[in-house]
Amino acid sequence: MMHRIVASVLIALIAMAGSAQAQMGCAAAISGFRAVIDGDAKAGQLDRSVHDRMGPDLEHMTQLCRAGHDGEAMRALAGLKSRFGYH
Repeated sequence: MMHRIVASVLIALIAMAGSAQAQMGCAAAISGFRAVIDGDAKAGQLDRSVHDRMGPDLEHMTQLCRAGHDGEAMRALAGLKSRFGYH
């Protein structure tokens, strides 16, 4: 009986760790892309209005990531990059 409880606790901890790691991955990808477009806008390689249009989408992706929907956040990021020519 005790082994089952320990196994259940370990499984729960592993699942939580995997979720936290995935959230860190999507958070890093989103913040990294935000840094790229901020730099491009600052250098004049990206029009400020285009940069500003990306902001709400990036914020939505950030919220998805925080909520644990890392796959959805990463797909949305890939779509945004594709729409604006970032590969």
